Amino acid sequence: ANSPFYQFGLSSEDEIDQILGESIATGKTRLLIIAHGAAWADKLLNYLQGAATERGIDVLGVERVADESQLSAAIEEQLNISESKLRFKNVQSLTGKLDGDPRRRRDVDSLLIIAPPQFAR
Repeated sequence: ANSPFYQFGLSSEDEIDQILGESIATGKTRLLIIAHGAAWADKLLNYLQGAATERGIDVLGVERVADESQLSAAIEEQLNISESKLRFKNVQSLTGKLDGDPRRRRDVDSLLIIAPPQFAR
């Protein structure tokens, strides 16, 4: 029997193009990228960097991670949260008791992760 159901999937490059188009439409033109360290991610990372540059999106940083356990640390590193925590500890050691929360860098408006879905969740 013929089924009226069709399913199409976008290529990863098409998804990147859509994401970059949405970024431009919403004024988010400063991007950080975290990519899986596997060889398959190389092609997508290269495509993303080239496509972003062509569209006037600034790639502010790129970090590669080998496994899920490194993802949180990579995000903290790229957003300079670890530096903020260190500054807080330094000020706290000089002044005594101090309350505060780490702050991320303010020049970033987007973070894109190239990884399998289960890795990035």
